Amino acid sequence: MKRKRGAGRWTGRGWERSVLPAEHGRLLDVSGGAHGQPWAAGAETLTTAEGQSSHALLVSRQHGSWRRAALPLPATATDSGLDALDTTADGQVWAYGWYATEEGGGNILFHRDTAGTWTTLPADTGLNWVDSIEAGEDGTLTVTGDGISRFDGRSWVRQALPDDNTVLAGIEIRSAHDIWAVGFHPDEELWRRPAIMRFDGKSWREIPAPQETGQLYDIAFEAPAAR
Repeated sequence: MKRKRGAGRWTGRGWERSVLPAEHGRLLDVSGGAHGQPWAAGAETLTTAEGQSSHALLVSRQHGSWRRAALPLPATATDSGLDALDTTADGQVWAYGWYATEEGGGNILFHRDTAGTWTTLPADTGLNWVDSIEAGEDGTLTVTGDGISRFDGRSWVRQALPDDNTVLAGIEIRSAHDIWAVGFHPDEELWRRPAIMRFDGKSWREIPAPQETGQLYDIAFEAPAAR
């Protein structure tokens, strides 16, 4: 029996399943998008007589169905994938991933502007891997992985953290002077212990977290209570 890969959407009353335009794909990140048009990113596994390969998969939901976006990957890419995704209220999209060629490969950052045009941006974050990406209102980008790195529109700068061994996943940009990231510290006794970092516009500092075995994957803030 052939299985169809899909995505779930909450309608307010129940979950609605929709089929992805990829027979064997997986999604690693999703973003709400603008104008009711969510985006999702990951990779599709392709099987040929020569074997299997991975191809970057980026889809958006339009008119009730998911549609694949054509990305400007290098023509020589033999494998590729997307690890992180973010969108902004005005319709811009950023997708961070990787590609491989017979000669090597590297990381790649795609940007879609409000007119729908795709370009590639510098992707040398200074990190070994990226788990999440978030765009600020001022046009900057922040990524997390085995550390934190920020993009000012031209180049990346790896951020100085209180502990260089911190591994971070979830991130929330509340303003240019209030950025939070969560993950874990490797620990010889506890294996992993939760880590919370906050940027105040000048530097990153650690926020106290429970000293117990565990790790944090994401962070969210409650909206102020209505009066």
